[in-house]
Amino acid sequence: MTETRYKTFQGGLYALHRELFAGALAARRLPPLPVAGPVAGMLSERVRSMVSRLPQLAIGASAAVLVWLNWSLCWDPYDYAQRDTLRGVLLMLATAGPLVLTLFRPIAAWWLSLGGIVVVTVPRLVTDPLPFPEPVFISHLTVMVLVALRSHPVVAAVLWLCTVAVGAASAALAHDLERSNLAAFSLWAALVLIGAVFARAWYDMRARAAASHDASLAERSKRTVLEERTTIARELHDVVAHHMSVVAIQAEAAPYRVESIPPELAASLATIRENAVAALAELRRVLGVIRVSDCGASGAPEAPQPTLGELASRFHHGGCPMLGRKSEKCP
Repeated sequence: MTETRYKTFQGGLYALHRELFAGALAARRLPPLPVAGPVAGMLSERVRSMVSRLPQLAIGASAAVLVWLNWSLCWDPYDYAQRDTLRGVLLMLATAGPLVLTLFRPIAAWWLSLGGIVVVTVPRLVTDPLPFPEPVFISHLTVMVLVALRSHPVVAAVLWLCTVAVGAASAALAHDLERSNLAAFSLWAALVLIGAVFARAWYDMRARAAASHDASLAERSKRTVLEERTTIARELHDVVAHHMSVVAIQAEAAPYRVESIPPELAASLATIRENAVAALAELRRVLGVIRVSDCGASGAPEAPQPTLGELASRFHHGGCPMLGRKSEKCP
């Protein structure tokens, strides 16, 4: 039991390492929003395409709002001395950059946002103990939510722990934990990430239920088709086989009902019986193919079709000689 738990724990650590480190730069595009339901049927193709891209548009709009917010915080339009160009550029890169990067590489976006927290907050710790300025607060929280929605719940927990650790280190360096907004960020981040994890679990559950429902419908449709094929085969066998059996029996009994029967007529009756028996065999073969469970597979070997010579011979033995000419184009 202990060995099993150890292997499970080791496998979890390996998966976490692969997710956060080895696969940090892996491309994982944000999928479009699924548009389905009765309302989607009333929308045009262009409108549905725009609705499916709402997450991408919302992230782009959020990045633009953060750029404007950083501009208003770092550039005073009336006092040139109060303009902090370097801080404004760093804030823009640390807030808007990770948001845009989440559209393509979410884990790399989180690492960039976490590094941006350090780069932006460390130079201003002497005068401001906040480890998370307002734009960084909003941006990093949004990046964490977008990553949590597309990752394992354990990854979301690790993201929260690492972010809180970086914030605590920044506040400790400022020697002012009481005025720090670390507690507020930790609480909001925990609540939002828990909601994101539950939303991801609900979405996965809905996706599995939809896939199971589609598989059940496909299996039910296939079973209905097979039942219809079996019913057709049974009815065809009951009707046609009965009449062919009657023809074969009457052809075999006809010579015994007449005392002196011409040899040509006896040969014709024998040929009729043979053809009836062959037709019964072919009918059973075809019905066996219809009854197979796999619609694309053949349940019985295909019998060779009679050639023109064999058909002419059968007609000849049946008392109907055929006259024909062999064409040079036909083998």
